[in-house]
Amino acid sequence: MAILTKDELKEIYQNLELGLVCYYNPEVKEIKTLPNSIDPYVDKKILEDQIKAVESDIDQFWILERMPLSEAFNVMKAFVEHLDDCKTKVYLQEALTKPKPFKQFGKVLESDAVVSSDWALFKEKRYCDWLLLQVGELASVN
Repeated sequence: MAILTKDELKEIYQNLELGLVCYYNPEVKEIKTLPNSIDPYVDKKILEDQIKAVESDIDQFWILERMPLSEAFNVMKAFVEHLDDCKTKVYLQEALTKPKPFKQFGKVLESDAVVSSDWALFKEKRYCDWLLLQVGELASVN
């Protein structure tokens, strides 16, 4: 059974962050990405060949989708807890209690480049860890 490499994990993470759906064939270590099928801006005619390639062998692919919002929220909370005490930490804690916490969190990060950079690394690591769990569950079922 193939295990995802660090580069494959990063590629899948980046594509999921762009809103794409990733299809992974563990037998040949192949990653295919397609836009979300409900995206109204996608011209399916342009992607017809890619769609057919996935659909023709759909039983061979594992479907990897974005992290659920509840889990993404928990990652933000864990990041705030991980930070040393600073003004930005306080602002991020407040952002998580307001309406539209994802938007509020992003606004706070815009004002602190160092913390924003730390957030990007933290988020990628946590997301890749989550992907490994998701792939492990898929491997145990198949």
